[in-house]
Amino acid sequence: MGELAPDMRSLIEKATVKLPDVGGQAVLVKGGFLLTAAHCLELLTTGGIALGDRSPVLVAPPTGSQFRAAALSVEPLSDIAVLAELDHSDESRASFYEFADNTTAVEISLDEPHFGEWFDVYILSYNGEWLEGRAAIWQPHARCLGICSMNKIESGTSGGPVVDAAGRLVAIMSRTSEHNHGDGFVASGARPSTALPAGILREIECSPERHFDSAILSELLDVQSSDHCRPTDHHGL
Repeated sequence: MGELAPDMRSLIEKATVKLPDVGGQAVLVKGGFLLTAAHCLELLTTGGIALGDRSPVLVAPPTGSQFRAAALSVEPLSDIAVLAELDHSDESRASFYEFADNTTAVEISLDEPHFGEWFDVYILSYNGEWLEGRAAIWQPHARCLGICSMNKIESGTSGGPVVDAAGRLVAIMSRTSEHNHGDGFVASGARPSTALPAGILREIECSPERHFDSAILSELLDVQSSDHCRPTDHHGL
């Protein structure tokens, strides 16, 4: 198994935040989005989220002040969620921008692995330890990766990054096993390249290293819009 370069490990560690109220993680990607596991959020079971209640969550970056982020998109079947700035508090927004604007985002892998083809992955656990593993698509057309590691993946790692040997994000950690099944500890993770809404994925792909501007929320969620990248002046500076 190869090694994930130390500078790439450092970049990913700086881009990974903790969600202290729920015991999970999230990772910064381009556009000022934080990706996490959907089950890490305390989501409403009513229609409130469609009316603007974004299920705010406390975020603790590696350095700097804590802030609150809001659920922008949630895909419960794939267990992935997108968080963005919460505009209810100027202080919280300032802390969000300080983190997003001064942190290099993790690149999402758009490669399409072949069914059953195993490749090396690296998992950043909740305690900051890097775990090595192997991953593959276990079911045809699956939006999740099956992951196997000889190291136990501790509780709280949900929502954290799973990256390939190039440091690209291939999955958001979802389910972990407490038991070694003989060949290692089995886990699964949602693939951002297939599990995210098309509009948000397009915004991530086309975005420079700037924070997300909530004014274009409706445009992002319109998956019927043009496939062309939007002009970069739509973003907040």
